[in-house]
Amino acid sequence: MQDDKVVEGKVRLARILGERMEKAFYPAARRSFTSETDVGTAFYAWAKAHELSFAENRHVLNDVIRKYVCFRLQLASKMARDLSAESHFLSSAFEGHLDFDTTRSLMSEFDAAEKAASLFKGPDFFTKSAVFEMLSLMTAEVKESLLPAADFFAPETEGFVHEARRILDLYIESLSFCDPDFRGRKGKLPLLLLKAIGTDLGLSQGNRIMESAKTMVPLDEMFSKMQKTEEGLPDTRFIYRYMLFRAYVPAFFASYLWQRRDMRDSIAEGILQSPSVARWVRRRVAAGDLLPEDIPVRQKMYLKIHMFMRQWAFFNSKNTRAYYRYFPDFAMRIADKASGDAFPAAAMKLMRELGKTREGNKRPFSKEMENFLIEETRDYVIQTAHTIYFTYGLSFRKPDDFVVSTLKELPIKHPFLAGIKKIFGL
Repeated sequence: MQDDKVVEGKVRLARILGERMEKAFYPAARRSFTSETDVGTAFYAWAKAHELSFAENRHVLNDVIRKYVCFRLQLASKMARDLSAESHFLSSAFEGHLDFDTTRSLMSEFDAAEKAASLFKGPDFFTKSAVFEMLSLMTAEVKESLLPAADFFAPETEGFVHEARRILDLYIESLSFCDPDFRGRKGKLPLLLLKAIGTDLGLSQGNRIMESAKTMVPLDEMFSKMQKTEEGLPDTRFIYRYMLFRAYVPAFFASYLWQRRDMRDSIAEGILQSPSVARWVRRRVAAGDLLPEDIPVRQKMYLKIHMFMRQWAFFNSKNTRAYYRYFPDFAMRIADKASGDAFPAAAMKLMRELGKTREGNKRPFSKEMENFLIEETRDYVIQTAHTIYFTYGLSFRKPDDFVVSTLKELPIKHPFLAGIKKIFGL
């Protein structure tokens, strides 16, 4: 990969990782680290069991938990700033991504949240005395003494600090590959980074799933033209579900090449988040043609798509030969199956599933529509195989792919010099 492409790709991946980090802490902030429930439920039970004066006052209990969750999010943000302070790259990568309140409603709940978070300093970010001071600040706003609940909030806060540190370490590790001065390392790419690579790949494929593989005309226009002459054509819901299927085709093929099944969802999500797809969905929802409940990918639908994609199950990630990384094998094996006698029946079986109404009734397809869907799906599958293969060849696959050429160590060709270098550990 050329240096300018490496730099551009690293910038995109850093942005994706930053955006994901913003959303990573809210679930942890709502979680209890002393029970299997959320922190609110755990506190209600603890307050009642220990007969706190406000144990039966639901308003006060809710107020306490909202302030505590607000504090947790502020603490995580403070930890991120502290851990990135010594790295100019990390500080710039975190900039603009440190508001962890994804609901945009909690950060105003606790006026002294920032002051409370400042009490917890590195490297451990936890002391029991800091918990007492934090509870004193909350007491001043709640107007009820929370110091008797220190035995509840101390282990809860310590558990959250450990979890926040774990999450931050994962993101810092993945972001380190995006540092302009990254010089490589041994081993595999971290999972978070692989998922970001998948999202980036998906974002670049959005336009392809919206256009006919045969004519390059937008799919909804193709269906609209046929609607004027054909009976029993599918509605907007089917078009969207057909696009969902098309989003998973490159996701499956890419997961074969990277040999990482856990990249699959991130690739499909990237496609669905791409500007062209997101705009189309918003317009259809606004027009009332598509309902909000139609948008999520249900497990049953995913399984139907998975069953269709199983015809390429010979791409086995456990196969040490990994023969499918060789282009003729990869593209030709896919094309052979797509051109085989069994493909039309398999394609139409899936189309009928995608075309079911919300009540579960099957919609009829005219013969002309069946032929169009079979040919369009076949062409799309074959073209996608080619596209994903060449995208894979130009993408990040191993740590060395993140190193620009000016930072790569030049090989020593002379054996004598190589020996000297080895002796002195250079």
